[in-house]
Amino acid sequence: SASVTAMEPSAVIVVRRHILEQVLGSNFKDISWRNVIYASLRDYLPGRHIASLGKADVKTITDAFIIQSYAPRSEIIRGEQEARGIRFFILLSGEVFVRGPGLEPLSDGLRLSRGSCFGEEYLLDVSRPFQHSIVNVSEEPCELAFLSADAVAALAASDSGEDVLTHKQKMALVRKVYVFRHLSNHHCHLIANSFRTISRKKGDVAIKEGEMGSQFFVIKAGELVVTIKGQTIRTLGKSDYFGERGLLYDEPRTATVTCQSDEAELLVIDKVVFSHIVEGKMLQHLEDRIKLQQTDLSLNDLKTIRVIGRGTFGVVRLVEHRSRGTQYALKCIDRAEAVKNDQQVNLKLEREILLENDHPFIIKVVRTFKDQRYLYFLTELVTGGELYSTMRVIGLLSKPQAQFYIGGLILALE
Repeated sequence: SASVTAMEPSAVIVVRRHILEQVLGSNFKDISWRNVIYASLRDYLPGRHIASLGKADVKTITDAFIIQSYAPRSEIIRGEQEARGIRFFILLSGEVFVRGPGLEPLSDGLRLSRGSCFGEEYLLDVSRPFQHSIVNVSEEPCELAFLSADAVAALAASDSGEDVLTHKQKMALVRKVYVFRHLSNHHCHLIANSFRTISRKKGDVAIKEGEMGSQFFVIKAGELVVTIKGQTIRTLGKSDYFGERGLLYDEPRTATVTCQSDEAELLVIDKVVFSHIVEGKMLQHLEDRIKLQQTDLSLNDLKTIRVIGRGTFGVVRLVEHRSRGTQYALKCIDRAEAVKNDQQVNLKLEREILLENDHPFIIKVVRTFKDQRYLYFLTELVTGGELYSTMRVIGLLSKPQAQFYIGGLILALE
């Protein structure tokens, strides 16, 4: 896309593409595209007003972009509903037409080629509905880099105050987050060097259902509430995380997360870093939690494998989803016995509390059912047994074992 001319005697080291692909692996294409983003922004920024985003450096901005591919001759966006929170884009490859307000003098709209930018008016007013349509007019696939509304808000918020955390303090924060427990020391340092701290006030929306996203969030302090279609699903507190599903599967946000406390502090990790660190046990943990969040199932979708426990009011069965293969524990409570022992209020409270919580040391309830005879609690499958039965096998706990167990209880209650 450019010519490079030596102005004086020069020595140049040439690295062939296949060598770069071997060294960088799956990151090669992403790094190449982000260089295009950097060059495009560098040419676009002079004389423009994108400084309204704050003083975040260009590197931070490029990492916040979402990169997506589109088929030849395809419609990419038509209006706000399909824009899903997109505020700005850069064309990385191919050719597109943009049609909409302000472009009427051109019969076919505005033709954009590689490196072109569009959407400044939506950056200046992030609440403004996206009124333009974007169409790939070439015979080849095209790649676009999008900046979403939540990325714009995070970039602006992260620049609102000075980050006074030392690297040691950042590492301590990373080590306290449960989902990062399997990461290598190298990856923990990468996160500590990359995350930004932002603040949210009561009522502020961190992510919005239906919009595209490019950040993963960890709660440093405060409380946020998760809602889907206006219905409260759960509350999130210190060291909880959100935003992983949209980044793992390149899909719109499935829920809205809103600040519920007077103030909340969030650690923001951009998709570039997130994609680099998510592998192995951390990836497995995230995918397992996402499976447990899929509540679109019924009793008929489950098949019983065996009974794994019995209690005063019923049994616990090991069940498996017929099509997905996900295994659960199904707690079956005899309704007549519950009424006989005056347990209705207790069961209702148990249901409400467990459905609202999502913590690694608290059993995750997927959903509940009922029929004429039983109440059903469908939960994650945890096969370690319970304390009383374990003590009958191994005897009294040692002091370190008791401390470990009590520490888990404290973290769950905290």
